Amino acid sequence: MGAGSGDVLLMASALLQAISSRPDVAPPSYTQELEKLQDQIPPFPTEEAMAVMQRDMGQSPSSVFSYLTPQPVAAASLGQVQILVAAPVSHLSIFGWRWPPT
Repeated sequence: MGAGSGDVLLMASALLQAISSRPDVAPPSYTQELEKLQDQIPPFPTEEAMAVMQRDMGQSPSSVFSYLTPQPVAAASLGQVQILVAAPVSHLSIFGWRWPPT
């Protein structure tokens, strides 16, 4: 089975992030720009994250979690992070999303 365009993008992003932390592999001017892939990427819409969660879990996020941050707390080229509290309230979870969703 071949890689889809989303998989290729994900692999390229991961490779570029790895290069950004290796000054022995690329010149500083390149690594400084590539570092932006690590944490200076705008998040994808929360509605899309909720749709992916519902698809993957088979139920609405609000039926599984008593609290979900309305906006991501972090985003990078490979995904984003939202804070969740499981229902019933028993523990705090930090959930990372792979982007683009597959």
